[in-house]
Amino acid sequence: MHPQVNRAVSKRRVHEIMAVADAACAAFMQRKLGAIVQVLVEENNIGRTPHDIPVKIDGAVIPARTICNIEILDIADGCFIGRAV
Repeated sequence: MHPQVNRAVSKRRVHEIMAVADAACAAFMQRKLGAIVQVLVEENNIGRTPHDIPVKIDGAVIPARTICNIEILDIADGCFIGRAV
């Protein structure tokens, strides 16, 4: 299709947008530290928040397909670390 944006310009724009999105996600996650959120446990004590952020749950094994309240304790590798409350 004409006129197309130059490939280098297109790639630069994607990187800029991704950087803004990553910063917004990191800020959102920082605001959730200490909060209690509902998590759908998937398996191996890993679940997801309603915002689709993965959560590694410390402590006793929680059965898959369980919704439980988790206190967010830390962030590591783009994932929340929490414990059941």
